[in-house]
Formats: sequence, C-alpha cells, structure tokens
Amino acid sequence: MQQPCKQIIKQCQHADIVEETLVQLRAGKPPLSVRLDTTLAALHNHSMHWLVSAYKAINKPELIKKVHIVLCQMSVILTCIAGFLIVQGGRF
Repeated sequence: MQQPCKQIIKQCQHADIVEETLVQLRAGKPPLSVRLDTTLAALHNHSMHWLVSAYKAINKPELIKKVHIVLCQMSVILTCIAGFLIVQGGRF
C-alpha cells in the first residue's frame, strides 16, 4: 500500500511543479527568473490535493484484497518460523 501511495504523491508533486512553471512561462517570465512558491501555505494547499489523490488511487477493493492475501501469507510463514524456533529452543 505504501509504494503506490508514494508514487501517486510524487506524480502529483511533479504535475504541480510543471503546472506552476508553465503558468509563469506563459505569463512571459524569462526561464531563468521562474521561481516556485515553496512557502508553507502553498505546500499545505498542494499537499491536501496530493493526499486525496493518493487515497482515491489506493482505495480500491481489489488492491485491498490483494494486500490482505499477501499479509495473511506472511503471517502463516512467520507463525511457522516462530514455531520452529520455539522447538529448537531459540537456536538457529
């Protein structure tokens, strides 16, 4: 779940940077004068969009089921390993 969420956030960040740059260039600003707004207020406003986009992307039943299956399989494997270690007295 974490990897797709991070990827969506990075894509949204990139899209916002490109859009902000293009707006300034279209307004006639020379390329070397383009500056991105990195104030806390601007980042706060953008971050809400990034998080909502990530939520919408990962809030899908098929993705949740896939993660659940993987976690259940890992739980079974870890239970087997723990049982083996208990039988061995904690020795490898």
